[in-house]
Amino acid sequence: MIAFNGTVDRAAAEAMQELFVEVVWAPAFADDALAVLRVKKNLRVVRLPRPDGAPALDFKRIRGGFLAQDRFRYGRGGTRRAGRWPPNASPRV
Repeated sequence: MIAFNGTVDRAAAEAMQELFVEVVWAPAFADDALAVLRVKKNLRVVRLPRPDGAPALDFKRIRGGFLAQDRFRYGRGGTRRAGRWPPNASPRV
């Protein structure tokens, strides 16, 4: 089994051609990737979209387990400057 957390494109599908794979899971598949995957015998392609509004988690391996945290999203607003000076400005003495 191979699972993806993003859209499977043609390059990823072609990379799996020589591998023994029975199931491919992904939230979406490009049309040309599906054409490549259809050639492979006994392959199950499963589309499991992320539910809307569900937070995307980012998993990191750590010694003895793993860490699951909300994925950082750029450009969503809500960020603020921690100091008094704008970035790259030297503090006044």
